[in-house]
Amino acid sequence: MALELRQQLKLAQKLVMTPQLRQAIRLLQLNRLELSDALQAELEENPALEEDLTIADLPEHPQMLSSTVESLEPDREQDYTERVSISDNITEINWEDYANNFDSNFSFAHETPAADAPSQFDFISEKPGLSAYLNWQLVHAELDSKEWDIAQFVVGNLNRYGFLEVSVEEIMAETDSSRDDVEYIIETIQDLDPPGIAARNVTESLLLQLERLGLKDSLAAEIIRDHLPLLETRNYKALMKSTGRKKSEIIKAIDCITSELTPYPGLPFSQETTNYIVPDVYVMKIDGEYIIRLNDDDLPRLKLSSHYQELLKEGKELQKESRQYLSDKLKNAEWFIKSIHQRQRTIYKVMESLLKFQHDFFEYGPGHLKPLILRDVAEDI
Repeated sequence: MALELRQQLKLAQKLVMTPQLRQAIRLLQLNRLELSDALQAELEENPALEEDLTIADLPEHPQMLSSTVESLEPDREQDYTERVSISDNITEINWEDYANNFDSNFSFAHETPAADAPSQFDFISEKPGLSAYLNWQLVHAELDSKEWDIAQFVVGNLNRYGFLEVSVEEIMAETDSSRDDVEYIIETIQDLDPPGIAARNVTESLLLQLERLGLKDSLAAEIIRDHLPLLETRNYKALMKSTGRKKSEIIKAIDCITSELTPYPGLPFSQETTNYIVPDVYVMKIDGEYIIRLNDDDLPRLKLSSHYQELLKEGKELQKESRQYLSDKLKNAEWFIKSIHQRQRTIYKVMESLLKFQHDFFEYGPGHLKPLILRDVAEDI
């Protein structure tokens, strides 16, 4: 078969993403901490971008998103201007009215029940770690030296979540102990506080906590033991079908699980620094109406460098390479600012859509969460 060259026309559809679109998508996917790092990195990399320190001094516009800039055209490089736009979509919160609506309830002091009495560890400056807390309880367990060694090995192999990371066989081999002795020590530690400690996984931990509450054979235990994936997705219909129970019973069992149990019993004793989640948007109910507020606190507000704009405007004697460098940097800065604006607008619209679709969830709680897919939100906004 002879080879030949020929021209062919082919019609096809494909998505071509410009660098600006890629940048906008990348910024949209960042969480707040990552966005702050990205802003600082761009400020350091692009000299045509600078922080606008004057906007922060305008208390009458606390909900301002950022400054916007006019489009940059190659044949109008000298006409770089900047304009500031205020978002009217975000309602200012009247905290004075909110405080006036607060109804304080007063009560007289009363004796604290023994079960609710604070731990002695609540009165020291730094709470002990999980190992110290468990060892303090094991001292009163009347263990012999061999059992104590096994207990120390078990406690030493609990991770920060309170889960046992080694198998019974490994403990037997390391401590030269029998299976009965190892299982007895594990059960002894599981009877200590916090409930659910020394479990192998989340399921076992939750079941141990329910057993401590006297709910070993409850519907909540059945859901955790046999239908945990359905619990994670709040699939009430599937849970009703699988358990043969009414929806009200399912909701009550799930409320028990979410309010009385913790999936990670050892986490409160972790000595690691807690990384707090900072939201991009707040939803608050004021006077019966849900208000959306974008969180711009502590994020630098950006603008085009006036110095670089003047250089490009007045620098007719600049070399071609220098003018091209200034033009490219200013255009990149403009696109970066526009990408930040687009991110804020998208987050606001998505939150508006979520409020519309999941109004009952915000009003009445997790039991009223409805199935929702990305396509529904995308079509809505």
